[in-house]
Amino acid sequence: MAEKTSNIFVEYHVDFDVMLDLYRSSKIFWYSYWMFYGLNIADAQSCGTPAIALRLPEKWGKDNGAAEVICNNLTGFMVDSVSDFYEKSLILLNNQKLWAKMSRAARKNAVERLGEDRFIKLFKKEIESLALAKKS
Repeated sequence: MAEKTSNIFVEYHVDFDVMLDLYRSSKIFWYSYWMFYGLNIADAQSCGTPAIALRLPEKWGKDNGAAEVICNNLTGFMVDSVSDFYEKSLILLNNQKLWAKMSRAARKNAVERLGEDRFIKLFKKEIESLALAKKS
């Protein structure tokens, strides 16, 4: 189900392939702290889409994953207010050179730092470490 206002889409429960097409055609992925863990930010970044995310209110504790996925000012922006959210969106939309730079950095971040190969390598290392510890 999609709602459309001009060229802003809000999507609910879409197939993964449709979601990837939306990420690929998007200029910005807006992330709300109501979504948890930030995995969808990594999906968007893998398609070269920079992200903008609101930080969690301090009273709620640590960030919900967005700050771990977004390299602030490199692959997107972490912001503290709705006005900052709006300002950073305009900056990205109006500065093609910056958008292209962040798009490349976002893709690189998703593939190299957050990608499957790195995950498997780190996971294997942890399993081997546990196995060695158990033998001791």
